[in-house]
Amino acid sequence: MAILDRGIAASPHAKAAANQLRRVSFGTWRTPSCLAAGLAILAATPLSATAGAKPPVQIIDDKYRPTVFLAGPQITKIPFGGTTRFSSLGTTIDRRTGFTFTRLVVTLNYLGGWRWYEAATDDSATAYEVTKLNSSVDGLCGVAGCSLTENVAIELPEPLLRLKVKTGFKLKLFAKSGDSILIDVTGEQIEMQLASLEKYRADNGLASLPSGSDKAKFGASFVPLPPALATVLRHPGLQALLIIAVVPASVADKAGLHVGDVIVEFAGQPVSAGPDLQAAVASVEVGKPVPIKMIRGINEAELTAQF
Repeated sequence: MAILDRGIAASPHAKAAANQLRRVSFGTWRTPSCLAAGLAILAATPLSATAGAKPPVQIIDDKYRPTVFLAGPQITKIPFGGTTRFSSLGTTIDRRTGFTFTRLVVTLNYLGGWRWYEAATDDSATAYEVTKLNSSVDGLCGVAGCSLTENVAIELPEPLLRLKVKTGFKLKLFAKSGDSILIDVTGEQIEMQLASLEKYRADNGLASLPSGSDKAKFGASFVPLPPALATVLRHPGLQALLIIAVVPASVADKAGLHVGDVIVEFAGQPVSAGPDLQAAVASVEVGKPVPIKMIRGINEAELTAQF
């Protein structure tokens, strides 16, 4: 059964997996520490018995951190005698640049020997980055083997989520053992995550540049250019930023940037991640034209921005 809420069937098997999720170690998470903190808070949230409720996406906003974390509701699937899985979307927003990235955190609990899940693809055979978070033995061993738990995270670009918001999609996780398992990412789950993301953007706008700067907000949000899209744009291997939102009347809007454009260089500096763009923006002079090298469709172009 699948439950889109924080209520989990009160079976020992489910509780064991939930407890393991709470003990996840984020020391090897290859993202800013605030994301680890957000995921840890999500994992530690008590699971209620209010089956059927649809809790809103939690906004974990600590003003002392440079980012905000949106923790989506948990989906639980507990097949009889099979692999129990818990999954939830988590989105990190850089309040200074508007840069966002989303990952699907998955906990798998099963009996037998270690499988070691390490890769994921969708139904079009597109590969997604998988980060191993933690693994543990639950202490329950018998004839069928031990109860084992693996925690992994799968990076999902925002453009993909927007494309699949109506239908949802499935991911297949592959293990070293040869095992594989399907993970559902539902349209409802995506819709809730994106709605919370858009509300946060609307309520807060794009955060200002570091204090002491009198530059206006740039006014655009980005994600790293997905490798599959770079290939489609005839630039395989290109590392750049894909625009996923532009604020009306902002510097980005006045420069002529559109959603779907790809920024390759800003003020002569290559940009492939939010911090790259932040550093480039912070270096420009107010009132001085700034060149932006970009790709629209398959065509390269250059625009000019002015703060």
